[in-house]
Amino acid sequence: MTEMSKLKDEVIGKRIRQARLECGFSQEELGEGVNLSRSQIGNIETGRTVLSAKDAKDICDYLGLDINEILNTDENELEALILFRQGEGISNERLIDWSENIINELIAQEFLFKQEGE
Repeated sequence: MTEMSKLKDEVIGKRIRQARLECGFSQEELGEGVNLSRSQIGNIETGRTVLSAKDAKDICDYLGLDINEILNTDENELEALILFRQGEGISNERLIDWSENIINELIAQEFLFKQEGE
């Protein structure tokens, strides 16, 4: 998996998590609604599992989302973020904020994943 696709999966997962939380569903509830396990939803939300087109459609339908809201990512921004994370390219404030948000979100995901497993 390339750095670009891994980061894209993380961004898509973050969007799904945000939508799920806005709807008030747990990972388990979403999973039951789309015939996936809680751990599969957790892996999708953290970008560890690549989201299939069928699962993306099912999740979006269940959450009442347009699939484009979840899947659209700006390739230029992702490329700039990868370069920034590698210590290359231009370091602008927006990329710093975005990178920090992704890191904080992943830390929160890990915490929630551990809590749900207890």
